[in-house]
Amino acid sequence: MGYEPGRQPAEEPEYDPESLSHAGAPGGDLIGRTLAGRYRFDALVGEGSFAQIYRVTDLNRRVPLAAKVLRRDIAHERAFLERFRREAAVLARLQHPHIVRYYDIVEADDVVFILTDYIAGETLQTVLFRRAAPLSPLETLEYLQPLAAALHFAHSEGVIHRDLKPANILIDPHGQLYVTDFGIARIISEASTLTVDTTLGTPHYMSPEQILAGEVTAAADIYALGVLLYQMLTGRLPFTGDSPAAQGSSTAVRIVYEHLHVPPAPPRAVNPSISPEIERVILRCLEKDPAQRFPSVSAVYTALSEAIGTPSLGLDRAAALRAEAQRDEAEDLPGAAEWPAPDWEAEAEPVPEWTPKPKRKAKPQPVPARGEKEREKEEKEHEKERDSKEKEEEKGTEKSDEKSEFWGEIAPSDRLSQFTLGGIVLWAGIVFLLNNVGAGGGLFGNVWAWVLGGAGALLVAEVAARLTVPEFRTRPGARLTLGLVLLMLGAGMGFGVSTSFWPLLLIAIGASLLINRLFG
Repeated sequence: MGYEPGRQPAEEPEYDPESLSHAGAPGGDLIGRTLAGRYRFDALVGEGSFAQIYRVTDLNRRVPLAAKVLRRDIAHERAFLERFRREAAVLARLQHPHIVRYYDIVEADDVVFILTDYIAGETLQTVLFRRAAPLSPLETLEYLQPLAAALHFAHSEGVIHRDLKPANILIDPHGQLYVTDFGIARIISEASTLTVDTTLGTPHYMSPEQILAGEVTAAADIYALGVLLYQMLTGRLPFTGDSPAAQGSSTAVRIVYEHLHVPPAPPRAVNPSISPEIERVILRCLEKDPAQRFPSVSAVYTALSEAIGTPSLGLDRAAALRAEAQRDEAEDLPGAAEWPAPDWEAEAEPVPEWTPKPKRKAKPQPVPARGEKEREKEEKEHEKERDSKEKEEEKGTEKSDEKSEFWGEIAPSDRLSQFTLGGIVLWAGIVFLLNNVGAGGGLFGNVWAWVLGGAGALLVAEVAARLTVPEFRTRPGARLTLGLVLLMLGAGMGFGVSTSFWPLLLIAIGASLLINRLFG
């Protein structure tokens, strides 16, 4: 059957309200409540096959998050909670620009919820349903690039998604794509006593090996990616249970049978505008045998790029160009400043309610041309100039810091310096007091000699402490010079060797500079 422009694509049933009510949907209205003393539930933003999704505010950090409140029949299974906590370290490791970050699983007031990034926007499922027509090859490639980059990174970390579908792909107001729910399907299915259909929802995207409970590898995600490519490029799903060869008493069972035994209708039979090269890429992803599929999602992206006629840049380079284009576009988007990038550490204001963004024509994937290469060369030269300037500024800052260390350590804020300064004042007071009462039999006749000599001795002692105690270690600097000068000046005045004062002063300065260089 050929492509019919007026026909809507088959919509994926994301959840069944009836099954949720019987299966134990979270009871009570959580909106307005604060759980665990910090998570305020602000709005219900979606529902899935195993959870209700709320936008919450972390009152401690003042940032918006998404809370997936698990169904009671799942949340009350200890096996699931224990397994999820064991997998948490793996999920938290998936730090990627196109993967929704996992943070924690929280139990509070008989409610169990998973905390992730909050992405304001819509799902790819909504985008495809609203489009009601196939995407162009370039539009498909634009979605595939960040999706493949996210999957490629996750696979390199040993994590397989297992439940890849449009409802688990989010698009923010800037057009950025994010993949969510990594690994959660496996944790639920392996720890729960529920059936696969109930736990994972629709079987439209499940690979044959998943259906047969066989070994699941990255090839399962490649199969789901093939289903998604088929859907984007034809406007319909490859397996809907409508095939005459399908067997089973229910639609779900017939879809499963098709995945296992029935080849999909050729994409070109549904949408004749698809080229034979693109069709071959899709059908290879949908091979029943995992060994016959592409070896990696990166290979899928490269093959589709070549089939479309767009030179493959590689996932890393393509991601950089796409991010640059989206940043430029975001600057011109009305209200763009109101949509802060999700950052767990940032002190951000809560994100406002999402409103659908205006439709805009998808931009084709940027292709490097001769002029762009020249521009890249110029940018590299500018970067070198900026790097050299930054290095010069850093050197200037380091010199300034050294100068502040040299002179600033005598500041009152330094505890050791305060101790020394207090000792000098105390010593001067004692000397003047003893001199006034006539103590010492005229020993303190030359009061200033004792005051200056004592002050110098205290400063030298402070320098010695700084050189020997790591906690106070700094450059001796002006403190040592001042201490030796005062010590020599006091000794010269006390012993009447004023004629030798200047040589002693020069010796003191030279010694202080030498020690400062040796121990600095």
